[in-house]
Amino acid sequence: MKKYTDEEIKKLVKENEFLKKENYAYKKVVDSRRFAYAEKIATVYNQFFPKWSKRRAVFEGTVKTVRKPIVKAKNYRKTRIDRKILKLAKGLDKVMVIDSIPWDDKLKQRPHHLAKEFRKLGFFVVYFEGSNYLQKFREVGDGIVTINSHIYLAELPKHYKNCFFLLPNTMATPIDVINQIKGYGYKIIYEYIDEFHGDISGDLSVQLAIWDELKTIKPVLCVASAKALKSDLEKHLGKKQKIVLAPNAVFTEHFNYKENKTEVPPADLKPIVDKGHSIIGFYGALAPWINFDLINNAAKNHKEWEIVLLGIDYNNAAK
Repeated sequence: MKKYTDEEIKKLVKENEFLKKENYAYKKVVDSRRFAYAEKIATVYNQFFPKWSKRRAVFEGTVKTVRKPIVKAKNYRKTRIDRKILKLAKGLDKVMVIDSIPWDDKLKQRPHHLAKEFRKLGFFVVYFEGSNYLQKFREVGDGIVTINSHIYLAELPKHYKNCFFLLPNTMATPIDVINQIKGYGYKIIYEYIDEFHGDISGDLSVQLAIWDELKTIKPVLCVASAKALKSDLEKHLGKKQKIVLAPNAVFTEHFNYKENKTEVPPADLKPIVDKGHSIIGFYGALAPWINFDLINNAAKNHKEWEIVLLGIDYNNAAK
């Protein structure tokens, strides 16, 4: 009987975990009624084509060859989608495009809240989800739409002077696309929300290329979510660059138990609520950078507390 080395065993365990995820992804596809849902597309895509795999590189290389070529704004012809967008934007004098994660992501995060807040400030909001290959355009709220291609951004600057494109440093939107969007007439706002780390964003080649070209891109504003990140921007771009600090926040009313009119809590939460103990809640991705040892020790040493974690299992870290 063959004896496996520790390294070989680790490799087999890792491969087995991936196969489990792949089988789970197949099941989701087979069981789903509408394959077009963006969240399912994104989940399955990332599981079939991990960022570190050769198959993803081959697939994305193929997709690039069939995507529509970059079109110059002056040669662009209006489509049905463009006409819809212009009709919905009528009466508003400023546009905010947010480049981000899928709109249908169950874990609502900073970009989703920003979209709604910009709308309250009078912006027409375009939520750019380039990973949603099957849904070109959707109206997801009053004055908020989603698109899956930057070509649908070409018309808006012809009608509105104040057009902005919010680019988070976590998004892998190629530099040529950013330059094209600038060519349409958008002012770039660079949002530095996470440090560059493989655990957070996987392959960082595209994001780092944009970082290297920031001085050339000339963002009208940079936003940092933490003091350390603001300091990095100041060192990288110099003191003349306009930079604001906008830390992550929370809508406390979403978690205000005194105002919560739900009489019956969810089934999995009911036994916890019934104990009458203080509840310490966490909402967010259950990711590798979380100090789970600290949380576990707090739970063991304080039986009078109930700790509730709400969020997705990011890169299998929750296990």
